[in-house]
Formats: sequence, structure tokens, C-alpha cells
Amino acid sequence: MNDASEENEIIRRWRAGQAQRSIARELGINRKRVARVVRQHLEARDSGGVHPDLPAPRESQRGRRLAGFEPVLRDLASARAGL
Repeated sequence: MNDASEENEIIRRWRAGQAQRSIARELGINRKRVARVVRQHLEARDSGGVHPDLPAPRESQRGRRLAGFEPVLRDLASARAGL
């Protein structure tokens, strides 16, 4: 198993509710590695990070739906800021 597929398997099993020690035993790896992979996964998820092997998201080709209304919305928001 290569590193990426092993990490995916660790996360898949962990999300399914399997204990970290059990994952390590079944995959034949160190339990500290399982803990590290899970910790890195949680940190990346919390920080909004993406996996380095994934392509970067494409920029949207269409404009934002509210772009034409921005000046009006800003005026309304500033008028209501004092409430």
C-alpha cells in the first residue's frame, strides 16, 4: 500500500468508528502513525487545507449572483449598522 492509499484507508476506518489501535493492528503499522495521520487530517480539515495531490479548484467562469446589487446592499447594511 502506498502512503496516500494507506492514509485514506486509515481515515476511512477511523471515520467508520474503528479504534486507532485496531486500525494499526489490522494494517500492520505503528499506532503512533495512525494517531499522526488522524491528527493531520483533523488539522487540515479545520484549517480548510486541501490534500496536496488534489488539483487546485477552478476559478468560476460566471460572475457572482449578487454582484449587481452590491452597492445597494452595502448602503442597506451601513444604514442598519446603528440599530
